[in-house]
Amino acid sequence: MEKDGRILGASIVVLGIAGYLVFHWLCPQYKPSLYWMIPVFYLLNAGLLYGITASDKKKGFPMYVHLVLKMVKLFGALLMLIVYIVFVKINILSFVITIGLFHMVYSVLETRFLLKLNKKKIDEAK
Repeated sequence: MEKDGRILGASIVVLGIAGYLVFHWLCPQYKPSLYWMIPVFYLLNAGLLYGITASDKKKGFPMYVHLVLKMVKLFGALLMLIVYIVFVKINILSFVITIGLFHMVYSVLETRFLLKLNKKKIDEAK
């Protein structure tokens, strides 16, 4: 499980660096001014997910906790979008697309992490 948690966090870091390099070198005119918030937000989510699942090894991972984490992720992303659109108003489309891409990639990695975690728990129960 530790390996999967590290893969989740490392993937977010790599995606954040790749996004920064793309915006910095290929299209700097479209770089959102608060781009750094997106990878940090998803890295914090990954840390929270890993921390909760690692601390709850013996009892198992209740499904309602997973749903709460998904809601926190969704509302956090929506809050970032609203704050950026209302207060910053620069390169809105690139910010929306970037946060959408991060959200999709993170959701796939999170699902993979949780599927492996639940598979291990089912195998241990047998």
